[in-house]
Amino acid sequence: MEPVFLSHFIDVDTPIYGGEKGRININSVRSIDTGDSSNDSIIEFPLHIGTHIDFPFHFSNEGKKSNDYPLVFGFLTKLDF
Repeated sequence: MEPVFLSHFIDVDTPIYGGEKGRININSVRSIDTGDSSNDSIIEFPLHIGTHIDFPFHFSNEGKKSNDYPLVFGFLTKLDF
């Protein structure tokens, strides 16, 4: 069986929800070529890219956000079996 890669490269042409393009920005903020000790970039993109989890706040201002849940939320424990 051939491996199936679940990770994908993100670039400025990666489509997002609704097929929009041009909403992904990748900006270099450090470069070895210009004398910095490392290369570094800032990546900006909307939340509707790739696989994601919609928390209730996504659809309602009164809904919970990710930080409203305890750290163990969603993890299976021995008691769950």
